[in-house]
Amino acid sequence: MAGFRNELVGFEAPEGWDDKTIVAFAAPVEPGKFSPNVVMTKDKLKAGETLRSYADRQIMELARRLEGFDLMESGDRTLGGLPAMEYRFTWTSEHAELHQRSVMTASGSDVITFTGTSTHDEEAALDEAMDKLLATVTFPKQAGGYSPAGGGAVPPPAPAGTGWTPTR
Repeated sequence: MAGFRNELVGFEAPEGWDDKTIVAFAAPVEPGKFSPNVVMTKDKLKAGETLRSYADRQIMELARRLEGFDLMESGDRTLGGLPAMEYRFTWTSEHAELHQRSVMTASGSDVITFTGTSTHDEEAALDEAMDKLLATVTFPKQAGGYSPAGGGAVPPPAPAGTGWTPTR
């Protein structure tokens, strides 16, 4: 049965429901400015789908739905020791041109995606914050992965560098 737990709340979802977890963190709000943020989502690969075909499907959907969508870069990298894909793109919201950076990986049939969003002026600061966040990502169910069962132990340090190789 799917459920959710953190230090504040825990619950079990109804039988048969899919876990579509969304976790969001945002920079402090400044009056009149867009608040850069990072959102993590959980999804499932379709039967026979690979991470690359999943990522391609997601990018195609974004290109179809977002005004002025422009894919700036894409490439392979690692995330928490797993193969991952990274995309950078821009699009125009009703208020501003937004810059987004999306990093996705698959752990079994689960897909975890981290997406950072900022305006052009905040892009460098968001990149720095997101790099720090991504360097701490671990996957407890992976062999040798971090497990908090040790009474709140700190995850092991991330390997140096991100391993990102731009292809465009």
